[in-house]
Amino acid sequence: MSPSPLKPHWVQPSHPQLMELCLNRDPRTFESSVRSRVAIPPGSVFTKLTFPPCTFAINKAYSTIQISRNTHMDLNSDLFYFNHSCNPTLEIDVHPDRMEVRVSTTRAGGLRIGDELSFFYPSTEWEMAQPFECKCGEKMCLGRIAGARDMDRASMDRLFINKFIEEMLNEHEAELASPR
Repeated sequence: MSPSPLKPHWVQPSHPQLMELCLNRDPRTFESSVRSRVAIPPGSVFTKLTFPPCTFAINKAYSTIQISRNTHMDLNSDLFYFNHSCNPTLEIDVHPDRMEVRVSTTRAGGLRIGDELSFFYPSTEWEMAQPFECKCGEKMCLGRIAGARDMDRASMDRLFINKFIEEMLNEHEAELASPR
């Protein structure tokens, strides 16, 4: 059984100068999104991740983002509505010295007004709490998204991934390659 969609406990809109919230009013679905209100070049900071409104999460869930091997956080803002894409508009960098959302460096032309705001979920998630069939429609769509642990290296190497995910991928590959 799937969990109920999250009921926002923060003031909405949380980032009205940066994004437009497009809520699906059907409480049985998870089809809401956000669209950019700004145009900025690749690699530019879209927003910082700060505590508060972010808080550490007790457990991983479909509504959290993994920020280290064993730590997750709740965004507690409309950033929660970023959807997954195999060709994302944004990168979420959870390195402790940065904690930022940036425009994807793989998108020529950067972020345009009206673009859907998305990120590559395996860039922060080792194992997804709720795997799903991707519907991004991109030419290089990867299909089932279950976290970095279940992705092939070539797919991971073409997009931004966080350092702890890179380290875990290296360890996982070494385990798979070692004789039993």
